Amino acid sequence: MTSRFRADDVYLDDLAGDVLAVCPSCGGCVHAIRTERGRRRAACGGCGWHGVWGPEDEGLPLWLTTDVGGHELWAYNAAHLDLVEAFVGATLRERGDHDPAMPRPLVDKLPGWLKQAKNRDAVLAGVARLRRRLP
Repeated sequence: MTSRFRADDVYLDDLAGDVLAVCPSCGGCVHAIRTERGRRRAACGGCGWHGVWGPEDEGLPLWLTTDVGGHELWAYNAAHLDLVEAFVGATLRERGDHDPAMPRPLVDKLPGWLKQAKNRDAVLAGVARLRRRLP
């Protein structure tokens, strides 16, 4: 059975509204929510830490990261992880209708090592590790 992935115009910014990050105080998982002014607000339910930062600030390290064959696999949240898993797991990848005047969609910008069929099993194992980390 062939699994199929049809690329839509999904951009990384579309998935960045709620980013899972590492709490700088206790190391737990926090939700870094984008506000209407482009800033991020986060609070930790474990230790009570909270913070706000702007786009010019570095922010917090991502919660969903793992090593896959010497490469870092990362995702912002469950929706981002779902997209990567669907793309990598598909044996047939179709391009959607993309307006060339627009920036390239997320799947076009994925690194080459992640797109290679020979890495499929390792990447999917990495996705499974990240899925177990979801809060």
